[in-house]
Amino acid sequence: MPPRKWRLNEADQGLQKALVKMAAKSGLSEDKLSKIVSEEIEKMIPAFADHIFTDCKARLPEMVNEYAELEAGFRERNYSRWKEGFDLLQMLIVTSHEAGEAVYNGEKKRSEEKNDLKLGALASLHARAVLVSREIFCLAKGGFPDGALGRWRTLHEIAVVATFLSRNSQLVSKRYLAKRHVIAFEAAKQYREYEKQAGLDPFGDIEFQQLSDIKDAVVSEFGFEFSKGDWSWAKPELSGTATFFQIEKAVGLDHWRPRYKWACADTHGNYRPPNAMLGTSENRGLVLLAGESNSAMADPAQMMAISLAIATSALMTAYPTIDRLAVTKVMDKICDDIANTFMRLGPETMKEHRRKRRINKSSSLL
Repeated sequence: MPPRKWRLNEADQGLQKALVKMAAKSGLSEDKLSKIVSEEIEKMIPAFADHIFTDCKARLPEMVNEYAELEAGFRERNYSRWKEGFDLLQMLIVTSHEAGEAVYNGEKKRSEEKNDLKLGALASLHARAVLVSREIFCLAKGGFPDGALGRWRTLHEIAVVATFLSRNSQLVSKRYLAKRHVIAFEAAKQYREYEKQAGLDPFGDIEFQQLSDIKDAVVSEFGFEFSKGDWSWAKPELSGTATFFQIEKAVGLDHWRPRYKWACADTHGNYRPPNAMLGTSENRGLVLLAGESNSAMADPAQMMAISLAIATSALMTAYPTIDRLAVTKVMDKICDDIANTFMRLGPETMKEHRRKRRINKSSSLL
């Protein structure tokens, strides 16, 4: 945050005015004088930057306190608007967390005795689903609906993979867990390729060889194709090329594809016109959003709730009991309640948002 004493463009504007006056007095052309002054400015910039940095540091306590007050006020207003929905999301997350923990603790001993790899894979995925759901929840409460939507993409992938593992054999879970060794080796190769350029600590030869040996062992066990592609672990249960889309189709969750693509929109560096974001969906004027918004929490909230319920159900149905199956029904009811509540509090649906976004794209291409 720049000091209030000046603004970033003031020094440049003042210099331009001075150049015009100096050119008139010296008889030099403006271009000639500008070239001479530019050379001097390059020498001045480091000292000028030090001055700005020192001034900013001196104002740091004031800046922190000011922003803390602004953020606290926003969070209070945001929570006030969406309170009923946020509280239901919290209930869903806690229910899922406790249910997953109970399944893992209840099945752990039997799983170790029978070398059940599926439990470890599903429990790990479920824990990540709860973690990512908490992250989405924090982003929504903090006023970042687009960030929440983008983070949902990960939750959807977790839910899809968990459902696929839950419905298939122990071999598929074994391949899923083993794929990590191939990924780790590829990451180590890339690390070595860029370690000098990126200023990273050298990757040890012994550790690299260990990763290579483990990778060779799992490829030898599962075949050469196992080393190709991120989703090759799922190949035995799929026809054609193993892709995430094929896994979605295999578990009947490919109807989420449009929303998945929607959630990917802000993940990459593609151009997004003003007002093409959830956070600006209620703005009447053009806005380049660079901060919080209390708009359009309905879609990220509902999508998070359903995907968390799917990921939880994958664990529950793999080790079914009456009470576990009952919990999945309870979570479905909470999801319905969440959908109805958020739609009542904020009627900005995905369909309506996309309609506005199409209008913005056609009339506001900047």
